[in-house]
Amino acid sequence: MYQTKSQLLERFFVLNSTNPTLIASRESSILDFKANFNLANMTDYARTMASFANKDGGVIIFGIKDKPREIIGIERMRFDGIDSAKITETLNSYFQPEIDYEIDIKDWEGKYFGIIYTFPSHQKPVMAIRNWGDLVKDGEIYYRYGGKTEKIKYPELRKILDENTEKRHEAWMRIFQNTLKNDPINTAVMNTVSGEIVGKGGTVVIDEALISKLKFIREGQFSEKEGAPTLKLIGDVQPIPMAIIKKEKVVVSEDIYKYRATAVANEVEKAIGVKFSVQLHVKAWKKYKPRPNEKVVGYQNEFCEYKIAENDYRYSFAWIKLLKRKLANQTEYNELLNYKIE
Repeated sequence: MYQTKSQLLERFFVLNSTNPTLIASRESSILDFKANFNLANMTDYARTMASFANKDGGVIIFGIKDKPREIIGIERMRFDGIDSAKITETLNSYFQPEIDYEIDIKDWEGKYFGIIYTFPSHQKPVMAIRNWGDLVKDGEIYYRYGGKTEKIKYPELRKILDENTEKRHEAWMRIFQNTLKNDPINTAVMNTVSGEIVGKGGTVVIDEALISKLKFIREGQFSEKEGAPTLKLIGDVQPIPMAIIKKEKVVVSEDIYKYRATAVANEVEKAIGVKFSVQLHVKAWKKYKPRPNEKVVGYQNEFCEYKIAENDYRYSFAWIKLLKRKLANQTEYNELLNYKIE
């Protein structure tokens, strides 16, 4: 059963009942320990992240020795200085499809612990596309077996391929079922690659500049359900000749709340040219109040929306623009740095 990041961390951070210098949790298919974080070991971390993405997601915790799981902690400032944008760029150059992750810091038992949380991929398998040192080889797929990261074995690869086939079948069945509910005269079929919507009234073609922006809203990011396509055409859409496609555009709605805190921090940092960490982002939303302090199911405004499947908020580009504008002012940035969270 899927567990949110906060639920997992609450489960992992438990002291050994007989020795409080040790953590009770053991490495598993969703948990890996590292004594410290070092960019020189990024190949190892990336390999583990890919294995988590190909299974059920997982957490790397920095600041805990694997044997005997001794609690040592990390230097907060050093981990806080990690350039997430650079790590994402590096991961994308060695693995495809993209590995979705978040970086965080946890304060526990008077020490700090670095967290890299990897989400399960929706486009499995994640595969290495280039050689990277001795650990990552072009064309290899990594999978988490117990507390170890290994090259995927046939049964697990077969399972992933079968699940992909089953998801396609289910998606087609939903399309057919929904189509049968409607009058065929009022039904059209959309090709999200070519941008054509074909129906009795003719063919509508969406401008190619918009095709790549089409999004599908999923019922639950980490559930086995695949969300039904919920694209909506806004306004009165009329068939148009191919010859004038460059002049006419069909507006397609998309989920504007697509930025996790990590992505927000990366965008703002690139824009203002100074460090803007996820922790500083926490200060920002507490200071400027684009969202409630607590998690409110159904909450939504122009800046953010609470996502039930993720048990957290996602943010819009309007929030990023607001932060860019405010924090371009050095005085405002310094005030945020010194802002005390109550």
